[in-house]
Amino acid sequence: MVDGGIYNSDVVISFNKGTATLNGAPFANNTTVSQEGLHKLIVTYIAGIETVVNFTIDKTAPSGSFTINNGAATTNSTRVNLSITATDNLGQIQMRLANENDAWSNWQAYTPALTWTLPNGNDPKRVLLELRDEAGNIGIASASITLFMEAPVVSVPDSPIIESRPTPKPPEKPDQPIEEEKDSEEPGAEVITFTDILGHWAESYIKRAVSFGIINGNTDGTFKPDAAITRAEFTVMLMRMLKPEGQVAELSFVDESIIGSWAKKEIAYAVKAKIVSGYSDGYFRPNAAISRTEMIVMIAGALELPIDKDAKTTDSNIPQWAKGAVEALRRSGLLTELSGNPFIPDASVTRAEAVKMIIEVMQTEVR
Repeated sequence: MVDGGIYNSDVVISFNKGTATLNGAPFANNTTVSQEGLHKLIVTYIAGIETVVNFTIDKTAPSGSFTINNGAATTNSTRVNLSITATDNLGQIQMRLANENDAWSNWQAYTPALTWTLPNGNDPKRVLLELRDEAGNIGIASASITLFMEAPVVSVPDSPIIESRPTPKPPEKPDQPIEEEKDSEEPGAEVITFTDILGHWAESYIKRAVSFGIINGNTDGTFKPDAAITRAEFTVMLMRMLKPEGQVAELSFVDESIIGSWAKKEIAYAVKAKIVSGYSDGYFRPNAAISRTEMIVMIAGALELPIDKDAKTTDSNIPQWAKGAVEALRRSGLLTELSGNPFIPDASVTRAEAVKMIIEVMQTEVR
């Protein structure tokens, strides 16, 4: 037994000489202590010499629970928010998480809010939580949510999406022909007929992006401007802005099979240009919502901005691998085009925000 020790089971205490007290009461040699809590053992030798040992017995595991996206039943993004509660009788709590049938994350100090990434696939997802106290007791909790990721439909040469045009009314007078309405910002642009962008703050940006051939929307006639944009969707938008030519790279991601055919070519171009490289585990995660940090790094790479790998920022939440790109875009003035101040690196990006960023990049002289 050591002074300050914490134990998660009964403790047998022995001493080789003298008399002892435990918590102020007489205590016999080779006695088992089973009561949880803080204890103070004093062993007194001849001439009043004392040895004092403080120790704790904690046999109760921490208790806790958590919700995913505030208890929502479904989500359309693999990136979710966890709200975690945890209590323990004694000491501090550590936690770790895992998707069901997947590896556990590293132990970390308990935090009440955390962003988590679900595995791909349209089906129920179960997330596991373990809570560990200083004595090594472990409590377990879990929560579930169903993932529905609607694959975006983007036109490709062999399957274009033809957007409907309103039929012009006959002219009231022969000498007053009615002209087809056009986007005033882009002469010659096609009429935009998305059913869910009228009056949206990004309506003009969305129309211009369609006129530039950057986006097409969904087959149901919607654009879903406030939905989180995925890594595959943003890569397609970015590469359509750049209009690369030549041979594409061969994709070798572990999850290549789930990359939609509508996105493979642009992702291959992005890999060749070293704009994207996937994760360290070999996955690309095309259907995961892209974070603001990931988007900034991709834009900086697409614009070939000079990156200072040792860049410093006042925001400790920005990972070191992204600080150079964040500072490069901040200097260019483009970073302010994302809503949210200060910059939130792990936040997702809406489809409207991404479109606005692309249009601003096209029209800004980046230094």
